[in-house]
Amino acid sequence: MNRILNLICPTSHLEHFISRKTNDENIVNYFVTSLGLGLHLHKQDQAEQLKTTLQTLEIVEIRLFQDVYCPFIQNALEKARPREFYIDHILEGIYSEQAAMADFSKADYQSKAKKIAERNLVTQLEAMHGNPTLASYILQRNLVLKGIIVNKTEGAILREFKYLPRYSA
Repeated sequence: MNRILNLICPTSHLEHFISRKTNDENIVNYFVTSLGLGLHLHKQDQAEQLKTTLQTLEIVEIRLFQDVYCPFIQNALEKARPREFYIDHILEGIYSEQAAMADFSKADYQSKAKKIAERNLVTQLEAMHGNPTLASYILQRNLVLKGIIVNKTEGAILREFKYLPRYSA
């Protein structure tokens, strides 16, 4: 059995969606949640806890999921509430970068949300790979890192990519 750690936003309720999508595979799914998928790896205790989880569960692959209708992505696009959480600041920065591109303002909601989700996944994967506590363990165990963008409402995986760092630590 392949042991997969799925990192998800708790407000997106993706556990059932992921379990359904992997039902025919030889997989045991584990879940860790973080609001909007904003991992607090700048905090050493958070990185240590994640490493302990990876070791204890003997994880072989880490998948980060982002739903295009995640309330935090929706807020980044619609600005319906104040920025109160760590992830709000990350997504606002991503939104600002994307908004500067001409084609972004003309895109529909799902296209905008998909671009923000992808950039957030890459940001979080880079944070994992850049964290000394996690990077050495990930490289030592040769763990696979994936980013997956979904539209849970439609039951669809919109994009899946394997994270390949630009350099090796």
